[in-house]
Amino acid sequence: MTIILTNDDGIDAPGIAALFKAVSAKYDKTKLIIAAPQLHQSGCGHQVTTHQPINVERRSDLEYAIGGTPADCIRVAISHIVEDVKYVISGINAGGNLGVDAYISGTVAAVREAAIHGIPGIAVSHYRRGNLDYNWDAATKWTSELLENLIELPLEPGCFWNVNLPHLSPGEAFPEVIFCQPCTKPLPVNYRIQDNDFYYIGEYGNRERTVACDNKAKTSSSAPNSTEETGEVPTDKTVESNQKDATSKVRRDQLNADIRAREERHNITGGSADRANADLASEVRSKLEANIPSGQLTVTSKNGEVVVAGTVQTQEQLNKIDPLAKEIRGVKSVKVVVKIAPAVRN
Repeated sequence: MTIILTNDDGIDAPGIAALFKAVSAKYDKTKLIIAAPQLHQSGCGHQVTTHQPINVERRSDLEYAIGGTPADCIRVAISHIVEDVKYVISGINAGGNLGVDAYISGTVAAVREAAIHGIPGIAVSHYRRGNLDYNWDAATKWTSELLENLIELPLEPGCFWNVNLPHLSPGEAFPEVIFCQPCTKPLPVNYRIQDNDFYYIGEYGNRERTVACDNKAKTSSSAPNSTEETGEVPTDKTVESNQKDATSKVRRDQLNADIRAREERHNITGGSADRANADLASEVRSKLEANIPSGQLTVTSKNGEVVVAGTVQTQEQLNKIDPLAKEIRGVKSVKVVVKIAPAVRN
């Protein structure tokens, strides 16, 4: 199995060195090919070169520095450098690629290009907190552990994985791995204008989040923050917004894909009746959001015991919660802490 490694920070960046170390710890080094940009290409998106030559510098039998974008690297590699490519892994990017910024990312574009050609891929990014230094040693360790399982999981044709590693404090334990759908909300579009020049001043941390992408256990952003709360009485505008979001085609597709992907992962890992707490809570949340779109519900799960809290609009919706939750394989019991709270006019 030949694996292509690439990135958008350039072939000499520390992130791709960390990626090579992570992958080579699990796979034969002679089956790895590095095909990465000669220069820094961060933020280039899915740009490709068609009207000028692309210089290819062969540094070793396994390493090629390519004078183009990350998408160019994949196009050149699969057409002229190596045959029988089984996987493309891109990264480790210096900085996160969360939500719609994946369209801007050259790191993600590389695996998207691979997916277009029928080759599965994984984009790996290292989120940065404040001005702290990147922890490439930890990123290497985490990436190696993640890839061992992720490469074996099924991917629909044309799809790829987008992985974001956290930025943790020294000594902090690596958190639980969470599978979620990508956020579809736009990035902040704010500019400071000086004469005829526009300076971008959008704050990434203040971007809007799609429900269940930022918090997987809530059916809406207005749901309570924990199952210890029942939540506030919603306004009619809040209910309308929740319902519109949950019933949109994009969100419906996300919910169905989330349930399907978690079931596939469950089957791949042995199909035990004991489901991972995060997977079970997320599946129940997806099921409730799809069938009670106007609800404000939060879900937790522990050892198959599910708790649902929040508010719904009607008795009929309240009655749906228990049977809907029990449709999810692995749910052993359901505790419903939900009150009927019809919306008030705003």
